[in-house]
Amino acid sequence: MTCFGSLMPLDAALLADDEIEVSLFGPGFGESAAIHIGGGDWIIVDTLIDEYSSTLIPLEYLQSIGVDTATQVKLVVGTHFDADHVMGLSATVAACISASFVTSLVLNERQVLRLIRSNSRDPEVDDRFAGEYAETLSVLQQRAQTGTPTVPPITWAAPNTTLFQRPSSGACPRARVTSLAPSHASVTMTLQALGNVIPVEGFDRKPTPFRVPNHSSVVVWVEVGDVALLLGSDLEETGHSGTGWTAICDSGARPEGRAEIFKVPHHGSSNGHHERVWSELLVDEPVAVLTAWRLGAHSLPTATDMERICEHAADAYLTSPPAAPRSLKRNPAVEKTMKESVIRINALAGRLGHVRLRRHANGTSPWAVELQTPADRLRS
Repeated sequence: MTCFGSLMPLDAALLADDEIEVSLFGPGFGESAAIHIGGGDWIIVDTLIDEYSSTLIPLEYLQSIGVDTATQVKLVVGTHFDADHVMGLSATVAACISASFVTSLVLNERQVLRLIRSNSRDPEVDDRFAGEYAETLSVLQQRAQTGTPTVPPITWAAPNTTLFQRPSSGACPRARVTSLAPSHASVTMTLQALGNVIPVEGFDRKPTPFRVPNHSSVVVWVEVGDVALLLGSDLEETGHSGTGWTAICDSGARPEGRAEIFKVPHHGSSNGHHERVWSELLVDEPVAVLTAWRLGAHSLPTATDMERICEHAADAYLTSPPAAPRSLKRNPAVEKTMKESVIRINALAGRLGHVRLRRHANGTSPWAVELQTPADRLRS
């Protein structure tokens, strides 16, 4: 069982029907968010496995506070299929049997082939994360079967598409979850790129693999009563109309209002920043939350990124520090033996951090913030 340290498990009965919770988890590589949208209903955005305990972080946390994940999780959103966002996705979808699965239509060629061949046993296309996608399809297909194979029940995220909606009832406020991205232009660009990997009779050419751009990530807008949240995933800004944050800002059909909480996109990187998001989609003094990303010598957010975020947000919180944990010093003889044995050692991402924000949808109370080490207030 993962220890959440100072975050003591909360009795589910103490979570009022009109209370919102935003929990963001991250160890430095990987992230997941669990959000209470009132009335005992939850959504999970992206998934994460704790490398120290091999547990599914969002599920374990929800169960630790008394949530029945089989009935109370209404949406599982896979924003995109990068390695740091899909670890444990299929197992999470399998456990949340009442949840709709939402993902981006923008897939790479391996995932497209997995989808096309989801009714077959053809193992031709495989890699770790295409395999995670394939297993998710399998889980959904088994759930949908009524004697004959059916299309896996996936909700494809599109601009300004309602993913979940609940009317108000007594103390339970209305709730609506909307996808703002990927844009139609991003989908079109992906279909065009797929043309380069499909063999055409009469043309002698080699298939050209393509990388799915991060401007195809699913961005989620959450409304609970009069409170709005903006979850930026890894959406990048391209500077071109029709894609990235520009497409969202230019949309006349997006939900009205401004968000109080902003899950900063792409680990605070400058390529996820758009000035209009802060001035048009967020309240004047929003609370920003984000996860760090570390891989080898590279890390996000940078010092410049942190300074920029602190200038825009009233408060900002990071689940773990961008600096990599210290490498374990080993006996030189042991190091030599491992190298001679071709043993590859990868450092774990780091300790799991948890940022939790809570407030009532009805009222003017400020957000209550709790931090599980190594989560901390972001400082420029």
